[in-house]
Amino acid sequence: MEAASATAAAAAEAGPEGQQVTPEVIQHMFGKISVFLKADLEANCEEYKLLTRLNELSAEEYQGMSTLLKELNTEMETVNSRYSELQPYLDQIDALDTSVEQLVQTAKSLDDYSRRLEARFKELVR
Repeated sequence: MEAASATAAAAAEAGPEGQQVTPEVIQHMFGKISVFLKADLEANCEEYKLLTRLNELSAEEYQGMSTLLKELNTEMETVNSRYSELQPYLDQIDALDTSVEQLVQTAKSLDDYSRRLEARFKELVR
């Protein structure tokens, strides 16, 4: 029975391809796993630091944009206020433009009438 248990123990300690799993091999394996996990954690920490820095830069950029938009809003309010102040004068200019157009049309009509009258006068004088 002891021979069977010794064979079972030897089979349990046998690794892949019949290699013996010794405490040194196990220690080496845990060392490699430890190095891998440490490198993975360091990479994750660096990614976190990068994301934190990107977040800070984005916040700064948005703060600058917010300030710019506030300034633009103030300027837009100023422009709108000035436009409102100028609106009566703009309306007067539009009314004056309409009157000038009517005056030009009247002048053309008067010019046409005077030409016809002159032509008729010349006919009568002959």
